Amino acid sequence: MKIALIIHSRTGNTLRVAVRIQEKLILLGYSASILCIRPDHEHASDINDIHYASLIDIRDYDGFVVGCPTHGAAMSQPMAAYLKHLRRFDHKKVNCFVTEFFPFPWMGGKRALKQLKEVCFLKGTSVNSSGVVNWFTPNRKDKIEQLSDELSRF
Repeated sequence: MKIALIIHSRTGNTLRVAVRIQEKLILLGYSASILCIRPDHEHASDINDIHYASLIDIRDYDGFVVGCPTHGAAMSQPMAAYLKHLRRFDHKKVNCFVTEFFPFPWMGGKRALKQLKEVCFLKGTSVNSSGVVNWFTPNRKDKIEQLSDELSRF
């Protein structure tokens, strides 16, 4: 099974979680590659002002892990713009996660994750597994391990 990890990471925290998920996917026998999306205008306030030179071809993969940081209690604008322009998932398996600085998921992570799930639904699939990694919490490493176990199940 070929899995693409579609990741937006500004500071590297979300990418660190994605790398751990990729490692677990490979250990389980999956082919897994990370695609770090890079918009032309990272800090644009309107998703209509964010563009990408190319988009992943959904047809090339069997499943996806979508991950992004939480910005202002919402999924990152670059990820929202990327998903807006992406083809439909058409019932392919999708897992997703968000990262946030704050210590509790209710401080924005849950809302951002809900938005991400809604976009996936509008793109033709439901999310199998999902979670929030809170960066400013003492059990962050344990949470990353737990989440990477959950999100590597397809």
